[in-house]
Amino acid sequence: SKATVSVLYWHTLKNLFKKKMSGDSFSELIKTEKEAADIIKAAKDARRQILKDSERALEREIEQYKIDEQNRIKSEQQESDANEGDVGKKDAAETERKIQEIKAQTDKNMDAMVKTLIDMVTVV
Repeated sequence: SKATVSVLYWHTLKNLFKKKMSGDSFSELIKTEKEAADIIKAAKDARRQILKDSERALEREIEQYKIDEQNRIKSEQQESDANEGDVGKKDAAETERKIQEIKAQTDKNMDAMVKTLIDMVTVV
């Protein structure tokens, strides 16, 4: 963070000043500032790299999540399609059974219905 970089900067300057103020003050100051700037640049570069690495890792994680979700949805869809096929087969079998039942009842009652209709027509 900025606070950490600032603390690091001033701590480094303080230590460098203590070590180097014995000679030419101006050139030592310039040299010390350059060293501090290099340290800060290295810290910022390291932070930038950490952020880039984190972003790449997050992108990979998101991509893997997408793949996992697509596979889950595809699996559920296939399972649902298979279940619908079973239900359709059961419905078709049930319908065919009912049709056969109705045909059997019709055949069984046909003679009685024909006799009843003939009796009704001839009574009039």
